[in-house]
Amino acid sequence: MEVRIADLGSVPRRVEFSEPVEGMNRQLALSPGCTGQHFDEELKVAAELQLCGDDVVVTGRLEGGVKGDCPRCLDEFFRGIKRDFRLVVERFDRGAGAESSAVASHDGDRLDLSPLVVEELLLGVDDTTPCNEDCMGLCFGCGANLNRAPCTCD
Repeated sequence: MEVRIADLGSVPRRVEFSEPVEGMNRQLALSPGCTGQHFDEELKVAAELQLCGDDVVVTGRLEGGVKGDCPRCLDEFFRGIKRDFRLVVERFDRGAGAESSAVASHDGDRLDLSPLVVEELLLGVDDTTPCNEDCMGLCFGCGANLNRAPCTCD
């Protein structure tokens, strides 16, 4: 979602939008530590944007979920993600020849929120989270999923 900087002021402007699955899954596939995971529903974003000098302060919440394989039992499971975020996006004139040290920047005309919120979502995803805290995993001997059946080892 793009926002025109000229539409922002010192009073926060509220925006709500959804981020499509395709772009998020492309980014997820490129992220280390996210093997075997995918999004199957849109990311919901609610944010407030406010000008602070030339910078834009973005405060919000994103909600979504990821499907992945449990690292203990290898069953697929869904994990909901709710994440609050706050970003300061500085103005950077790319034509000035200087390099920006900011993680996120805008050109003074428009700000694309999509890559910023997808990055925030990816910070909440990892492949070490089990399907539940009580997951017993697989038997090292026979490979049985101990959540479903007892071990058949002798």
